[in-house]
Amino acid sequence: MVRRFFLVIGCAVFLLFTGIAYATLEIPQTKYNFGEVEEKTIIEHTFQIINPSSVPVDIISVTPDCGCTVADFTKRIEPKQTGHVKLKLDTRGYKGFITKTSIVKTSDDVNKEFVLVLEGNVKVPIDISSRNILFYGPDSKGQKKQIIIKAQKPEPLSIQFLRNSLEGKVSYNLQEKEKGRVFELVLECLEGPEANFYGELVFKTNYPQEPEIKIMVRKMPLKK
Repeated sequence: MVRRFFLVIGCAVFLLFTGIAYATLEIPQTKYNFGEVEEKTIIEHTFQIINPSSVPVDIISVTPDCGCTVADFTKRIEPKQTGHVKLKLDTRGYKGFITKTSIVKTSDDVNKEFVLVLEGNVKVPIDISSRNILFYGPDSKGQKKQIIIKAQKPEPLSIQFLRNSLEGKVSYNLQEKEKGRVFELVLECLEGPEANFYGELVFKTNYPQEPEIKIMVRKMPLKK
């Protein structure tokens, strides 16, 4: 016990006379919930990074998840100053509750690496079970893929065929299962196992938030 006491005192005296100081960043907020937003909303949030120490701290890198970008960050936070990391998230293509993280690496002695989080719920005007269809296999000709389309807004939804870049290769059948609310789209492959193609089917809607529905279709040839 006595030995430990003198060791602590010795370290304190050493630091006092050598002038060595250690940085310890303070991050008041590491998670930001943006609530509920419409799809295609751009989310921006600035996280404050505080340096209460007497030595500068560098933010070495900020590595975001896919879909999240780094708008700006303070490369060096001087002693007793506050820096920031500003993150940006485009909610286009997302639906439901999402979480996006960014890893921050610093020269701090304690917080060498920490994670910042953006999270929230993204509302879509139209819920589509799948926007990407793949046909593959020895029995690809005649294969059918089902897509369920649901209105998420109060006003009734209407859908009309617009164009098919895969005419003669893929056919479609669109049925209204629940008036103005639920639709069933069935795609059928008309080509055999050796066929290889990629294209889209496009449908027009009466929703200004999503005037077109694009379904991407890929047919991969069977490997020999």
